Amino acid sequence: MAKTIDSVKVISVTTEAQDVAINCKTFMIENLGTGAVYFKEKNGVDCTASNGFAIPASTLLDEKLSASTLSIVGEADADVRILFLKEY
Repeated sequence: MAKTIDSVKVISVTTEAQDVAINCKTFMIENLGTGAVYFKEKNGVDCTASNGFAIPASTLLDEKLSASTLSIVGEADADVRILFLKEY
């Protein structure tokens, strides 16, 4: 199925984990920071460097993902972009 751009969410990631509502939408994620960013499905547990999936600095994950609520944390302050996609 083809996908179109629905919206973009800009997140200022810090060294303290934060929750991002995805609401089961399809998305792609990009780390525009200078350090790694880690993310995982929240499931009641905050993301850390030891339990999250790493996105290296200046990297776009080209996989389409879905989640309910992400927990995101960074090694340093980072600019993360989440591109929401819509199927048609």
